[in-house]
Amino acid sequence: MLKSYITIALRKLFREKLYFAISIWSPRLGIAAFLLISIYLRYELTYDRHHVNHDRIYRVTVHFKQEGGIGTPLCAEPSWYPALCY
Repeated sequence: MLKSYITIALRKLFREKLYFAISIWSPRLGIAAFLLISIYLRYELTYDRHHVNHDRIYRVTVHFKQEGGIGTPLCAEPSWYPALCY
């Protein structure tokens, strides 16, 4: 019985190569995409968790007008803001 199942599977493999390739590679691509997305989300969600008061960390941004539209500098030091905004 097992021999007949293997024979049928091999016949279908040689007859329908594209369908067989799609059925083999689709789950692999889906699992790879899931793993990459979950790794990215884990990195983004645990970015500042190593600090003691990580729930009290905020990001301060400055918006300024320029000729092309509105700009947003990403600065680490507050003393840079006046030079970028004026």
